[in-house]
Amino acid sequence: MLNIIDLAVDFERAVVMSTEVIKRDGVVLIPTETVYGLSCRFNSPAAVKRVSEIKLRKMGKKFIVLISSRSQLGDLGLVMNRAADILADEFWPGPLTMILPDIRGNTLAVRYSSSVFINRLIDESGPIISTSANLSGQSSPALFSEIDKELLNRVDLAVNGGTLLGVPSTVLDVLQDSPRILRQGTIGFDDIISVLKKSD
Repeated sequence: MLNIIDLAVDFERAVVMSTEVIKRDGVVLIPTETVYGLSCRFNSPAAVKRVSEIKLRKMGKKFIVLISSRSQLGDLGLVMNRAADILADEFWPGPLTMILPDIRGNTLAVRYSSSVFINRLIDESGPIISTSANLSGQSSPALFSEIDKELLNRVDLAVNGGTLLGVPSTVLDVLQDSPRILRQGTIGFDDIISVLKKSD
């Protein structure tokens, strides 16, 4: 039987049990500040593969990695240019995902969430991946009741966080000093450009 925890009723239990599941390479369904998401350890190939299988998503597509502090960027080997630094100062923690290069020549989509629950979880378990809790092609759920029952029954633990914002994070390619928007979300591109112009 699926274990569902109400975040408003038992915050600490939600943190502890979610951490336990993630540390044993399980998959949790959790509320972010934007929409409900599926998460697991970012560096567990087996767990990441299972997330793709749960979503019925094509294998090999990359997921966003969530961090709980900017110091973890260095731990992940990520490099920030001037534009990324400016945008992080303005919008992190918050619903901005940035595509960053790493020291090995790869790229990673990363976000520093403003969710207290998410950050407590990452503090305990380390960085985690995040992808919307929907079957591939479906809309992202902002209400726990909107989550597909088939998907819900495939995870190891679910945390009910009530009503969420319902708009996903903005995804921005900042590999160059001139950013390129890949997905429009909570933060508008005009706001991003305005912040960068103020710093010139």
